[in-house]
Amino acid sequence: MKKEIVTITTDAKKYLHHILLQHPECFIKAGYMASGCAGFKYTFEFIDKNSINFGYDLIDDILIISHEHTIGLIGSTLTLVSNKFENQLVWENPSAISECGCGESFQLDNGCNK
Repeated sequence: MKKEIVTITTDAKKYLHHILLQHPECFIKAGYMASGCAGFKYTFEFIDKNSINFGYDLIDDILIISHEHTIGLIGSTLTLVSNKFENQLVWENPSAISECGCGESFQLDNGCNK
């Protein structure tokens, strides 16, 4: 059995599917960008299904990750944290060697700094 690059928990899948009901022509693209006090922050955006090429990995038919960002997310788990006021997607990333105090940004192991 093939191991996924990223694991998406059941609650996170339901949440992402609910979001995509409003955007049936899209996938959700996950990645990260240089930002914050620790170096990187996670990103999510919609991307049209027709614009996907060979440079992406598709996870559970909802989430895509560019090959450029796969190295920094491999082995991660995407979970949904919910309370009365908000839902938040949270990454558990084994490649992140530290996070800033507020949890908005993270630092990657030197081998992943792309």
